[in-house]
Amino acid sequence: MKENKLFKNSWFSVLQTISVAIVAIVLFKLMVVHLGLEVTGLWSYLSSLTAITAFGSSGFANALLFFIPKYQLACDDEKVKSLINTSFVSVLGISVLLCILAYCIFNYVIPLTVNKHMVYIAQRLLPFIILSFFFSSLSTNYLSVLDGLMLMHLRSKIYIAAAFIFLLSGFILLLKVGIIGIPIAQLIQNIFLLIMSFAAVKKNIPSYKFAIKFDKEVFKNILKYGFSFQLLSITQISDPFMKAMITKYSGSNITAIFDFCVKLLSVFRSLIISANQSIVPQISIFKALGKSSRIRIFYKANFKLILLVSVVLFLSPVVLTDTVSIFFLNKASNDFNFVLFNVAIGLLINALAFPAHFHNLGTGNLKWNVINNVIITVLIFILAPLFGIYIGGKYIVMSWSIAAIVGSIVLITSFSGENKISIIPFFNSNLFTIIAAILCAAVSNHYLNRVSVIKNSPLMIFFVNLLVLALFVSYPLYKNAIVGKIKNRIAVRYSN
Repeated sequence: MKENKLFKNSWFSVLQTISVAIVAIVLFKLMVVHLGLEVTGLWSYLSSLTAITAFGSSGFANALLFFIPKYQLACDDEKVKSLINTSFVSVLGISVLLCILAYCIFNYVIPLTVNKHMVYIAQRLLPFIILSFFFSSLSTNYLSVLDGLMLMHLRSKIYIAAAFIFLLSGFILLLKVGIIGIPIAQLIQNIFLLIMSFAAVKKNIPSYKFAIKFDKEVFKNILKYGFSFQLLSITQISDPFMKAMITKYSGSNITAIFDFCVKLLSVFRSLIISANQSIVPQISIFKALGKSSRIRIFYKANFKLILLVSVVLFLSPVVLTDTVSIFFLNKASNDFNFVLFNVAIGLLINALAFPAHFHNLGTGNLKWNVINNVIITVLIFILAPLFGIYIGGKYIVMSWSIAAIVGSIVLITSFSGENKISIIPFFNSNLFTIIAAILCAAVSNHYLNRVSVIKNSPLMIFFVNLLVLALFVSYPLYKNAIVGKIKNRIAVRYSN
């Protein structure tokens, strides 16, 4: 029964990731078609404000996830209710302060970073984005309660429904009132998330009653446990800063391309994260039992698998850049190809740090996780303005990739050093063959897409590029040891 529930939670988490990504990509395409790249980029820049939602809710969300199962096991309903309400009041207070602060900062920064003819539009969008951020923070409280109740599937269903409400309302309002309709649709989405998550919590904890109550003792426990997560969330400020720098020095067109590439490839990132989150409880058990050797075995197996999956998932879109560019911009674009390549490399190296990140969560050793995020944030704050001033254009995106790569390498190296694990043996000849095959496919597609018969048909470009990728990668993947083990397990399972 427990395994069925875990499978159900995992399956719906994956479905949520895919649904939210599809909605984001479709809305991006609709905005580009109806409003143009420049206005879409302005929205991308300002909507990055929602990244600071984590400032007010991250520590509390993780604390709810930790303390709710603990109090439920102790059959302490009063503590559960007090925990939920105290967390809500805390998030409410912090969110109000953050909204005021964010409005003042962005109201000042907009004229400095946005083209003059776009300032008026940006200032119209800002209040709706601030309001959307406020309700998003509040809804996180109740959605985290559902996670603490091990009802991730229910949380995912609410998110999926909210995503399609965003898509429908966004499309209708986009046609009626233009770009202002998108933040209004997002506001509708976040209000829906708050209402539905509250109703779901009330249904599953019938004794719970909403009250503006603040328990100092409960708050101290939340703060103590969630402090490291709160530190991690502060580094989210790098997202709006990065987009501000791209908008200022490269224009909102490049901001739109950058945001689209990040959203597109973050689908793979989110899927890998979802798969890795399930190992945290098991690592916690090994830590409690003092089985450090088992932790190392888990890490090696996890790193080996993620290395293969990340190489295939993040490098394959580079082979299909013209196809993706035509979908997004209705034309092939060197700027798009350059940005996509940089984002792909940055996220690829970042994904290789996931095993260390989640093993640290399981052991409770968050020091290097915090350091990793701080390094990435500091490098972005230093490199983005420097690249903007001295190089400019699309090349400013490289500052983001460099920061992601350096921070991830620090985390991987620190974990490997502390646990006496070498990752060098995982970079074997088969892996390099797969990488070489993907690069050969990319070069082949680059020239094939210039052939007149192919270049005049977007559908032809897509199928030819996909076929070339499959032809180059199939054999080295077939010979890969991990793929071989997976095939054997599937064969054994179905033969029984």
